[in-house]
Amino acid sequence: MIAFFVLFLRRKWRGLAGFVSGGAVVGGISLALVGPAIVHDYPAMLRRQEAMTPWGFIPWFMPNLRGLLQWALAPWLDVGAILPVVFMSSAVVGGVATWFVLRNLAQHDESMVYAVAILTTILISYHLHMQDLTMALLPILVLADRAVRQWYERGVTGDELGGTQASTVWTVALAVTIAALYLYRIAAEPFPILVVRGCLLAVPLFVLWIVALRWWRAAPHSAVEGQ
Repeated sequence: MIAFFVLFLRRKWRGLAGFVSGGAVVGGISLALVGPAIVHDYPAMLRRQEAMTPWGFIPWFMPNLRGLLQWALAPWLDVGAILPVVFMSSAVVGGVATWFVLRNLAQHDESMVYAVAILTTILISYHLHMQDLTMALLPILVLADRAVRQWYERGVTGDELGGTQASTVWTVALAVTIAALYLYRIAAEPFPILVVRGCLLAVPLFVLWIVALRWWRAAPHSAVEGQ
């Protein structure tokens, strides 16, 4: 999905060709090491994996939309009714991200493209381990850097005062979100229930996604091109 947002939608054909070529090389090496049996054995291993490590396949452990919605809606709906909600919600999030990428094709803000692409991929992923949240480090750094630069560059006189206040709200939201992501595991020590409710981390991730879209949309066209 990251390649779809960053390369395909933005018509980076050389980058996409490199991505496909790299995947083909890795696939070829794997085939050479394991042999033709990989075609049967790898899918079979994936099918057995849920029984071998069930904690990695329980949706409530997953910090994405699937985990959050299945946990939140479980008291009212069965799994068969929840899955369509998950797919529709994921489609909406993916559609919004796609629209933003296409809308900003003329901009050259590569850091925000990657931030939005990574956060969207995490949110709409079907399967996600807690350790996979390390992917969110790049968006966090990008948004933190953007917040610091906005804080120093924005004026506080005239019509800019209201904009500064609005920016402060988003900056505070960003800070609280980052703190929640990093302090979650610490909070799980006195409250062990949090260990098996990793899906709750989808909430701060969704806030990060909103902040990224908000700041990307509000970025002046000329300022972005000059970066």
